[in-house]
Amino acid sequence: MICCKYCAFLRCFIVSDNVVVIWLISLKPTTFAPAYTSRVRIHTFNNIYNNISMKHLVFVYGTLRYSYHNHALLSTSTIIGSGRTKDMFVMSSRSIPFVSRSQKVSTIFGEVYSVTPDVLKSLDSLESYDPSSPDTSWYTRELIDINLEDGSTVQAFCYFNEQESASIIASGDFSDASSFCESSDDIWYFAYGSNKNPQRMFSRGVTFTRRIAGILDGFSLDFNKIAGPPGEGYANIMPSVDSEAQGALYRFPASDLWKLDAAEGVSSGHYFREKFEVLTDDGPVLATCYIACDDQVAYGLTPSPPYLAHLACGDDLLGSV
Repeated sequence: MICCKYCAFLRCFIVSDNVVVIWLISLKPTTFAPAYTSRVRIHTFNNIYNNISMKHLVFVYGTLRYSYHNHALLSTSTIIGSGRTKDMFVMSSRSIPFVSRSQKVSTIFGEVYSVTPDVLKSLDSLESYDPSSPDTSWYTRELIDINLEDGSTVQAFCYFNEQESASIIASGDFSDASSFCESSDDIWYFAYGSNKNPQRMFSRGVTFTRRIAGILDGFSLDFNKIAGPPGEGYANIMPSVDSEAQGALYRFPASDLWKLDAAEGVSSGHYFREKFEVLTDDGPVLATCYIACDDQVAYGLTPSPPYLAHLACGDDLLGSV
């Protein structure tokens, strides 16, 4: 039983797994009877409690996390658990992290807290978010789904920033920021095949810090690289005067290039490396690219659906080509 600010008692009865009946009982002796009954569909009893107590769930992924310097703002708040966003976004960092909807690089790791309206206002102030003028705010605040580590899913507020451009943290975990640092020795790599999928790059151990759209003039995309299963083809680019190949440009340390060499089978004669000038919105860049060796090319091949799914993961940069 919970006392509300109007001096009444809220009594909750769990009817089934997802239905709760709430009775509002006045404290006045003459009217000590249920004022109304309503059925509210919820996922857990915690959701009802948070609604009754006017609390909000907030997902924090940077300096508001436990052990970071802004966590004091959440010292009176209750942690619900750690987890990752259900959807993919892109995290970047310049001492502090930013999360943007502009790319689908990874899910974002963070912590969910139950906060009071006053704490939420403090968080809004920290992030320079004005609920009455979101278009002029530095961050925006939106409700998104969070998959908690206990297997449950909750909706929580998350702060997004679409104005900053900084070094990408491909893991989506701010604690990994020191592993994703830009250097003057970094190189550009042009991916036109399955490596357009940033998660494929990350799984291959490539610590990229930039990912942008690029166009290679004078080449066209083909699926004529012999794959393992008979009749299947991997991506390749072929010279074609009036064509262009679209792809994802990644910037990463030159010391990571051997990892791509291994994945592309350079030492076993599957692909070889070449450098090309690739066009971007900010001008041309010199980028490494892999091309299939002549004896690895055949015609009439078809890419498999799982392989095409990797290419589709570049649609956030390039659109559906």
